[in-house]
Amino acid sequence: MSRELPTVARWLLDRFGIPHRNEPLMGDLVEEYASSRSAFWFWRQTATAILTTVVRDIRNHKLLALRAIATGWLLMLAWALVAQLIRPPSWSYGLNWNRWQLFELFQTVSMVLCPTIIGCIVASTHKAQQGAMVLVYVVSLLIHQTADILLHYSEINRWAERLSVVGCLVIFILIGGFLSNPSRPFQSKA
Repeated sequence: MSRELPTVARWLLDRFGIPHRNEPLMGDLVEEYASSRSAFWFWRQTATAILTTVVRDIRNHKLLALRAIATGWLLMLAWALVAQLIRPPSWSYGLNWNRWQLFELFQTVSMVLCPTIIGCIVASTHKAQQGAMVLVYVVSLLIHQTADILLHYSEINRWAERLSVVGCLVIFILIGGFLSNPSRPFQSKA
């Protein structure tokens, strides 16, 4: 009787391209799990394989990592510029209430849509190492936001708001990046 691999773990392995880049490892994981290993063991092996792959991808493809960071930041900058261009002037708040409502709707929708699209574009422009490149961009974003928070530590009352915005950005970038199709999904032969 063969056991089915944990679905989410298998999905993550696919997103990082591990089944096709290290077939012997995948074969061993499938065989060991089918024989009697626990789901916890499989998850630990999955996390180790992903971490090893990400570090190797970044080390072996430094220019691609820089390109992924630049791509993500340029797209983020374009998003910010569009938001600034359509923002109504502050003096018109009472006069042009409908325009302000439209702008607030745009901000809400773009808070989900734009980071998801950015993650998808970063992943799709770096197909062979898409998981690692999305993660390296997210780490650059987290480093920037951490430095910004530390530089403005006196504004402690805004930390919760800023952390929630950064959390949303990271989550939707990862969703966009990981929902981008991998080159070939893994099919277990067990």
